[in-house]
Amino acid sequence: MITVTVFGKKDCDACKAAIEKVSYFTKKWGWEARTRVQFIDMDTPDGLAEGAYRDVFDIPTVILEKNNEELARWVKQVPASRDFRIYFERYESNEKHRDKGLH
Repeated sequence: MITVTVFGKKDCDACKAAIEKVSYFTKKWGWEARTRVQFIDMDTPDGLAEGAYRDVFDIPTVILEKNNEELARWVKQVPASRDFRIYFERYESNEKHRDKGLH
């Protein structure tokens, strides 16, 4: 499973756009069931703590992970669909190889 975490604030338009864009494209590309999208509110103590732990200092910060391993990070920007799609395609390709017993 791929996890996309958006660190931001509820009143941040770019943060909202990041969540909406990632959610839209994962659904459009058929990866919605294999993707967890989450929002961490940097206006809360828990959000600030998680941000500090993950070295997040600017918003929006979008982190893409697979198996708790960071694959990509976009800071102060909404990722272009082509920029994050390659990670989903690579993940899908690896899953197909695993299903066939290939490594």
